[in-house]
Amino acid sequence: MGFRAGGNGMTERPGGPAPRACRFSHGAVTAAGLAVAAGIAVLDWAAGPAASLSVLSVFPVMAVAWCAMSEHAVVVAALAAGAGLVVDRGAAGVWTALALLAVLLTAAALPVRLRDALAHQTEAAATDPLTGALNRRAFQEAAERERLRAERRSEPISVAYLDLDGFKEVNDRHGHQTGDRVLEEVAEAVLKTIRGTDLFCRIGGDEFVLLLPDTDAREAAAVLNRARGTLGTPQAPVTSSVGIATFRIVPTTVGAMIDAADDLMYQAKRQGKNRIVAAVVAGPWMRWDPGDDDPVADTVTIDVEIVRV
Repeated sequence: MGFRAGGNGMTERPGGPAPRACRFSHGAVTAAGLAVAAGIAVLDWAAGPAASLSVLSVFPVMAVAWCAMSEHAVVVAALAAGAGLVVDRGAAGVWTALALLAVLLTAAALPVRLRDALAHQTEAAATDPLTGALNRRAFQEAAERERLRAERRSEPISVAYLDLDGFKEVNDRHGHQTGDRVLEEVAEAVLKTIRGTDLFCRIGGDEFVLLLPDTDAREAAAVLNRARGTLGTPQAPVTSSVGIATFRIVPTTVGAMIDAADDLMYQAKRQGKNRIVAAVVAGPWMRWDPGDDDPVADTVTIDVEIVRV
């Protein structure tokens, strides 16, 4: 997102791709499943007709379905069911193998459904139900990981704050259903424009935040300019004001990054709306807003400013 955290057709969970069901590779899990199924078949053959152990193959099949892919689990199920034919190739053996195969295929389907349900539940908890963008909590968690990564690698990072101009008038004139549709179209336009590594969040109402790792101010402005060109409809025209803060020295908190972009967005509003104001924050600093108690530590240095209509 998966989670729709980024665009260009990539859907992923916040801060990265969907987590693996287990730490081992698909091939290793499948090989282990086949080995266990083969061992069960040998034990079943050794036990003879006095005991049937073939049903134990349900465990390696379910493990492969959970950790690897359903297709791999089907292969394990087929081989486990067919192992009995080595001992008994008669009609009874065929029927027993088919019955076991049906049981194993059912067992293979259950972990896949459970995994999909858990993924859907996790996605729903992390995204805004209207727009599909990340919600504030999920964005904060993923953005903190990106902030730490940028700090560790000394890479630039940009945060954009987007606010729709005249959105209240759209709601008042055309109704909330139209307003909701506008918000959906805004999110769709941005998600189609950004990369899969970018994080897009609806922070509240008609306000959105976009975090772009390893991106300078001009690149970020170009991305937002492309997205802004597709906003609104003839029935409900809408423009946006955007503030973009690019950091060369990463702030100490995600909140400070958002505050910086928010302040630049208000500059865009004061300059007449429907524009982007972007600035490179060079540092050194700790917070965006200067404080009376420690003005030196809160110094902000801006050495580049870009204004685009």
